[in-house]
Amino acid sequence: MYVARAYYKCSKLRECKQTLLKARHVSPSDTVILYNIALVQQKLATSILKDEKSNLKTVLEAVEGLQLAQRYSDRPASPMLLALLSLLSSGFGVREYCYLYCQVGLAS
Repeated sequence: MYVARAYYKCSKLRECKQTLLKARHVSPSDTVILYNIALVQQKLATSILKDEKSNLKTVLEAVEGLQLAQRYSDRPASPMLLALLSLLSSGFGVREYCYLYCQVGLAS
């Protein structure tokens, strides 16, 4: 956990996520690890979606990461997240999704 925290403080979110995923394999039911994975995944996805240079594959991975983060957290999915995921599955364009995300955000 200390290594993950160090990565997080240095804004090395990918390394932080990988460290937390390794910790999860050791202790899969540890709620602190699950919470931290969700937190890092949300921050990582937010930075990817706000980056205009992100390609389609990266954006879709970020969306999957948000879904994973939602599963790790105890609270139900936010209405905004559900609406955006619904738009994506119905053929809504990724650029429009990113624009909407950056304008409104996922927090409800």
